[in-house]
Amino acid sequence: MAQRQVMAAWIVDGLRRRARLRDGIDHAAAVDTVWALMDPALSGRLTGDRHWSPARFRDWFADAILRLLFSVPGQQPNAFDQSLGLS
Repeated sequence: MAQRQVMAAWIVDGLRRRARLRDGIDHAAAVDTVWALMDPALSGRLTGDRHWSPARFRDWFADAILRLLFSVPGQQPNAFDQSLGLS
């Protein structure tokens, strides 16, 4: 579990060098988000139970991180953002 946290922090740190985190998301929350998305059970369920290809999971994982952690140009505000007053 500690290794997954280190990898999640490495991913977040690399992305933060390219873009600023969304308002209301701090480094710890970003690492926790990526850590959760990296759960082997999640990838196993999607690639095994739901028959996603590894490429589909990879693309979804990258898209999810970007949408959850960063302001993506053209992205429509979601209900969660609106409830927090972020949009």
